[in-house]
Amino acid sequence: MGTDTSKTETGLNCDTLYTKYIWAYNSCGTSTPTTITQTTANCPCGQPITDARDGKSYNTVLIGEQCWMVQNLNTGATNTSGFTALPGGYRCDYGNFFDLTYDAPFWSSSESSSSNAWRRYLCYNYENVYRYGNYKTHGARGAA
Repeated sequence: MGTDTSKTETGLNCDTLYTKYIWAYNSCGTSTPTTITQTTANCPCGQPITDARDGKSYNTVLIGEQCWMVQNLNTGATNTSGFTALPGGYRCDYGNFFDLTYDAPFWSSSESSSSNAWRRYLCYNYENVYRYGNYKTHGARGAA
């Protein structure tokens, strides 16, 4: 290192507190250690973050003035039932398709109102099955 007093650390996590201990030594002995504690800057939104709980990388997106994760955390899914379904998304009444690789909605033949039918909803990153009423003009898989 010589007399250079600058050292760059790479691979640090965003918005994380780090402590460095610095000392010098030579043939005469060792100096008293100096402690430097700093927090790294926040990462720009749009950059992936790694969650410490599951070790997975998640993409981020700026919505208004807040940074949100694009995907939900997948920390509890176990698939103990063994059921699998391929995502197929749904079609809105004006013809656009949504969530083709994200969720698997299933229609029920039961009405939740005169304009809505019950729909079951499976998503790749949720462990629950959801039920809610949705417009009959939207399209999804049929179910018994």
